[in-house]
Amino acid sequence: MARVRATDWGLPFRRESEMKLQISLVPVNDNRPLFIYSNCVSVIDRRISFETEFGRVVALDFDHDTVTYKIVHGNSDSCFAIDSSGSLRVMCDLRDFRSSKRLLNLTAGDGEYFSDVMSIKIELRDSLRTNFNKSEPTRTGIKLYSTSHSVFECQDTGVQERYDRMAALSEENNKVDETDLDENRFPALPSHYTENTQPQFLDFPNEIRVRRNSFRPLPTSFLSG
Repeated sequence: MARVRATDWGLPFRRESEMKLQISLVPVNDNRPLFIYSNCVSVIDRRISFETEFGRVVALDFDHDTVTYKIVHGNSDSCFAIDSSGSLRVMCDLRDFRSSKRLLNLTAGDGEYFSDVMSIKIELRDSLRTNFNKSEPTRTGIKLYSTSHSVFECQDTGVQERYDRMAALSEENNKVDETDLDENRFPALPSHYTENTQPQFLDFPNEIRVRRNSFRPLPTSFLSG
């Protein structure tokens, strides 16, 4: 609810009128989900157990819609799965894999729009403990998930920081100081929007003295016209 006031700022005193305006906020889905990480690499021990989680992805929707995830390419044999929370799991025996590398393409949706595709490079090792450190000495990603059977690393996209900054600004802008509300729960208007009252003298002299001979009679034409 908003309060609108119109005034003509006339003299000697202004006329004002006031009305209440009902404002309805309608949610509009004008943002697609964004992944908070990219360029992910997952190094997995081939001996990892069935249905074991080996990584997790997160996408944010600035409209606060529910986000779902889907593997769109690189999983024709359904060896990997992703659930509603973004958890990635192994769904087959990786010891049967002939190739040691695979590229998974993921997307996130909010029911109307889909994010850009994010790729995850999967690399299989016969023994994670003995091979990972030797073969990947220069990896600079953020280690998001690490167990004895898998390591999951990604690059930060900056989306989380933007999201947190917008949320903080929104909370600050919506703060209401209870002491500034009037009896109708409306914010007080600025000081120059006062009640429609007639002007009053604030300061004037107690006595005015004028010399008698300083007055001159008005012209006859002025008095007769």
